[in-house]
Amino acid sequence: MSAGNEAEAAGRMIYVIDPIRRLVTVICSGPLTEREFGLYQQTLKKDPGFDPSYSLLVDLSAAGLSGLGNDSLRALAINTPFEPGARRAFVVSEAIDQTLVRLFKAHTESATRGEFVRAFRSLDDALRWLPGG
Repeated sequence: MSAGNEAEAAGRMIYVIDPIRRLVTVICSGPLTEREFGLYQQTLKKDPGFDPSYSLLVDLSAAGLSGLGNDSLRALAINTPFEPGARRAFVVSEAIDQTLVRLFKAHTESATRGEFVRAFRSLDDALRWLPGG
């Protein structure tokens, strides 16, 4: 497994790559900004352990997306380091974050087609939905 040093330095987004499960797990805390997500995306793309076909699990249960607007979500969807068809599960605790994940999903689907993005209220449900879960 490898951890993203720059993303970790941002403090609010820490990722771990698990090549056996073919999964990138991101743990988030606090309100998040487009800059932090962008830094995470750039760092992940450069990580030698990253494979864009891996699945993604983002734990937002201790974070919030309310600081991200429509334009930010569109930019993040366009710049995703993941391939079309890679499953992305977001664990949220607030209804607003679930709505924003749906908006991100809409932008992702229109940008690259064939995307699989879902919001979940529990980590267990998210893991069951991901391959190998």
